[in-house]
Amino acid sequence: DFADKIIHARLVLPDGGLLYGGDCPPDMPHEGFKGFTLTLNYDSIEEAEKIFQRLAEGGHVIMPMGATFWAESFGMVADKFGCSWNINGKLLPM
Repeated sequence: DFADKIIHARLVLPDGGLLYGGDCPPDMPHEGFKGFTLTLNYDSIEEAEKIFQRLAEGGHVIMPMGATFWAESFGMVADKFGCSWNINGKLLPM
């Protein structure tokens, strides 16, 4: 029954970074995402906001995009699968 399912995935990010994901076999049910947030940094506010909006589709905004002391734009969103994301646009020097 599990032979036609995707068990591992790899997403190649524009800067060459990699994001890996894996699934659980049927005898190990998924109990939701707990205790972590994924963070993505973008060089432009526009790119950060575009990705933020895509992740928000079918999910929900935790904190809208806005300026912070570490980035010109920052927001928090949970995607349609319940995974939490922090999105930074144009990090500021610290």
